[in-house]
Order: sequence, then structure tokens, then C-alpha cells
Amino acid sequence: MKAQESQTPKIRPLVKEDAYAIGLLMEKIHSEFGCEPMHSLETTVRLFNTPWLENGTGFVIESAEAKILGYGWVRPSSWHCRNIIHLGLFLGTEAREEKVYVPLTNELLINAATRIAKHSGINEVITFYRSVDPIHPQIICRLGFKKHPVSMLGFRHNLSINNTDTTTVDINIRPAQLPQEKILITWLGEKIFDDPVNQGEPVSETYLDLEMMNPKFSPEQFLIAEKNGNPIGYLLMFLSKDTEEVCYDIGEFGVVPGWRKQGVGLTLLKTALNWIKKQGAQNAFVASFSSNPAISLYWKLKFRPDPVRTYYFYTKLI
Repeated sequence: MKAQESQTPKIRPLVKEDAYAIGLLMEKIHSEFGCEPMHSLETTVRLFNTPWLENGTGFVIESAEAKILGYGWVRPSSWHCRNIIHLGLFLGTEAREEKVYVPLTNELLINAATRIAKHSGINEVITFYRSVDPIHPQIICRLGFKKHPVSMLGFRHNLSINNTDTTTVDINIRPAQLPQEKILITWLGEKIFDDPVNQGEPVSETYLDLEMMNPKFSPEQFLIAEKNGNPIGYLLMFLSKDTEEVCYDIGEFGVVPGWRKQGVGLTLLKTALNWIKKQGAQNAFVASFSSNPAISLYWKLKFRPDPVRTYYFYTKLI
């Protein structure tokens, strides 16, 4: 009996030193789905050196040989204009039997309930997975999660296709002056995301810092649109993965109210696509809530659906 118990995987807290092993696990899991993980190995290591799990808790499933078989976390966050608990769960092939992952998911849901009890107004746990993931949605649905009607639609732009749109606007587009203009980017995000239910919410300063920590980062990835010296819009590009293949995501962009539907957003996007192409990239990517009206603009510029960058949301009331 004792020998059998010694072979049973155990649950322990997630620590910063797990970053490299977690990165390898995520690479292996996503190779099953035929795609790259959201974060490269190097980015995962950098992420674990930021306060991404501040006020949250993480756990791993560890084999008797100290191999990480799966991991998960819960942390307070916001989504669709409401405070929620964000749950993450990723399981390698050796952790997908119910008897192996249930101790982990029980721990995560108990911690989620504890955090909900401490925060009035929070009663919902949310997670999300790529549309090409056939494994984890089934598992979390067994835990009582339901698929949400809003999704995050991913789009790809083939940069070899010439853009025939000739719209020009008399504005100045320049790289942000970093790090001092992180404050300006945050201010613009607050102004631009005036309909967060449909648009989503601006990225956090932690995410900006994470991108700026990338050795390959260029200030030209963060663009500011100005008219007569006044900031009226921005666009943020993020290096998709640390590989020899250059690949960028347009992570966020928008125009302040009063300057919309005047070609500013179109000019920002065209400027970004031209810059990405000059870096040697063959494709550019963007993702947007399915309810975001900006989707029509992406389509106009010949962005087309990309299932790898499409995410489905799942919610559970506690």
C-alpha cells in the first residue's frame, strides 16, 4: 500500500522556480493541438518574474519523480465590466485521468470560493481556451463550467497581399517614448475603451512591462497617433513568440471618442502592418471580442479568421 501511495502524484503550491518546467509542459501540450503556446518558453520564465499571480494562488500536479504533469491557478481579475476570478488549468497527457486531476481542480475551486467569499460582488469563475483545444474544455465542463456566448475571434493578415485601400489622414504617428509614456498609454486606454462590454478592456501595465522586457522589443511596437500634438489614438504590437520566424500580434488599438470614423484607426493599422512587414514577417495577427465593431475594419484590411487565435470563454457561478 505504501509503495502504491508513493507513486501517486501529489499536489503542491506553484513556485517561481517552476517556470522553466511549466514552459516545457505548455510547449508539449500545444504541440498536440498543432500550434505554439500563448507564451514561449523564454516569455514564460519572464512572466514568472512579474507579479502576474499577485493576490492569487497556483498549484501543480507533481509525479513521484518530481515531474510536473499539470498546473493551474486562480486569481482576481476583471472581465466584461465585472470582477471575476480567473482560473487557469493545463494538463499534460499523464494528468488527464479524473483520479489524477480532480485533487488539483478541487484545490483550485476551493481557493476560488474562498476568494469570492472575501470579495463582495464576485460570484463567477471564468476560464478560456483556444478553439483548437479538444481536451481542456471537456474537462472544465465536467466541473460545471458553461460556454459563454461571447468569444475572442482571431484573425490573420497575409502580408504578401497588397493593401488596395488608399485612405490617408493628416495625423502624426510616432513610437511611444518609453518608459515615461507608459502613463500616456494607460490614459489613452481608459479613454478609448469606453464600451468595455463590447470592446474588452485595455492591457495592464504588467503586460506592457513584460513585452518591454523582451530583448527583441522595439519602441516602434507601441504607436501613438497625434493631431496638433494631442494624442488621439494608439496601437500596441506584441512579438508573438521567441523564434527565428518573426511574428507580431496587434494586441490593442483604438481611437478616442470624437476622432472615430475619420480614418485614424485605419491609418494606425496600415502603419503597423507596413512596419511589421519591414521586420520580415509574413503574417500579422489580431484578436477581438466577437461583439467588437472593429472587426469590420480588420476585414476591410483583409484580415481573415484564424482558429489558433480564437478563444472560447467558460464560466461557473459559485
